[in-house]
Amino acid sequence: MKIARNKNGSNRLQKLLGKSDDVDGLLCAAILSCFLHVMTEKHASYMALRGLRIFDEEKKKAMYEHTVIHTLQIACDQHGCIALNEVITDSEHPHYRNQLLEVVTHIALDLSKDTYGNFVVQHVRLNCMTCIARIVLRLISVVIALSARSRSMEAILWRSR
Repeated sequence: MKIARNKNGSNRLQKLLGKSDDVDGLLCAAILSCFLHVMTEKHASYMALRGLRIFDEEKKKAMYEHTVIHTLQIACDQHGCIALNEVITDSEHPHYRNQLLEVVTHIALDLSKDTYGNFVVQHVRLNCMTCIARIVLRLISVVIALSARSRSMEAILWRSR
């Protein structure tokens, strides 16, 4: 998969996708063997995203399952968060999309503490109206705690003046 790490190599591999079942099987196996690294590489992730659009249902299922397993690690990576947002947006199969949305809402607290993870939470919040309530429920205790801490800090600062 080293070839997919640069723009030219990624583009050439993307052109091979969909040419034959054998090539698709080989590339899918290669992607799955180092899935987390592929999804967090700037150029290699484009090849994986194209594969999700082109592969047959069996290969797509395997890739979505890997995405669900590695959601936290992918979301908290500079390039992975972009790839994960695209997977969520471009998902053709409602079951896989809903599964990813459920995972993101379930780990929203952890994701919101990370710069790149927060990007994924915001993407889900803006693109999934049904997820907003679940995300708010996950984050409400933190908001209350931060609000209380903020008020106590304001009191300390005000008294010290």
